[in-house]
Amino acid sequence: MNALANSAQRGSNQYKQRASKPLNLAGTDLVGQLEKPNVVARRCGEVWGTRCGTLVRPPWWAHGQHPSYTSRRRKVTAPDCPPAIMECWSGDLHPGIRGAVASSPSCPPATLERLSHDDNYLVRCALTTNPASPDAILRQLAQDKVLGVRCALARSATCPHNIMEQLSGDRDISVREALAANQSCPHSIMEQLSGDRETTVRAAMAANQSCPPDILEDLNVDSDYIVGITVIRNPSCPAHILEQKGRDPDWVVRTAVASNPSSPPNVVSQLTTDPSWQVRLGIVEHAPCTPEMLTSMAQDEAIAVRKAVYNHPTCPRHIRAMWQLAHNQH
Repeated sequence: MNALANSAQRGSNQYKQRASKPLNLAGTDLVGQLEKPNVVARRCGEVWGTRCGTLVRPPWWAHGQHPSYTSRRRKVTAPDCPPAIMECWSGDLHPGIRGAVASSPSCPPATLERLSHDDNYLVRCALTTNPASPDAILRQLAQDKVLGVRCALARSATCPHNIMEQLSGDRDISVREALAANQSCPHSIMEQLSGDRETTVRAAMAANQSCPPDILEDLNVDSDYIVGITVIRNPSCPAHILEQKGRDPDWVVRTAVASNPSSPPNVVSQLTTDPSWQVRLGIVEHAPCTPEMLTSMAQDEAIAVRKAVYNHPTCPRHIRAMWQLAHNQH
């Protein structure tokens, strides 16, 4: 044990001696140095505060201590972080720091290009959220061998339309499903995905709140039951579809109408007396209820509905007093 402790102490002393030596970046290929893992841990912290090519050590580095992950991430995500710092931290050993650099809009293009070839797929996923990522890098990521990278690009709100067109023909269902759920998707691609052969892709399009009314009307008559239910639950569903489905004989369909916060007031009023307690429960939990509606439904025969009325944010005080009195008696 003593030999092991002495060896660890000697290693710590040697590390502190190396870290205490001043570094100068003048005439040094910093990017090349970052390719060497043994110098990354020391130089990534020392570069902060560079002035006229001379490295000024920050307080947390003054005693040779390695900066924490939180400290490094805070530095690299700062809005005024210089490009030289971005370039330095892009060689950090932790993929979370490299990912933070990749997602920063102020990251230099050369650094983004280098990070697009990172071995960790999470770093490449971070590039998909960066609005400053060039189209050449995004086209490369659209063909990435890792499914998660292509899905992240399909979900990105800043993904260009030409890249979305490339992703709309992806062989994997998950990529097309993520693209169908993207609210920045253009109308032409939405129309294409609404006719996809996979049910999950069409259901994702039916749940997209940016989906145009004409596409929602087409999906409303889809051959798959789940797609039609998803259209009814969409807050962007046209009012005439909700009025029509509010009279549907299927209680599941009427429950979907009751759970839609955009249902017209006349449909909501009609469903408050629905024979199915699940429909009435959906009205209390999701629809904008007036105090008169809550007072009426407080006498509902289903205890689940009465309990939902009691827990409603706008429940009248006398209804809650009656509920508490009845609960205490039992």
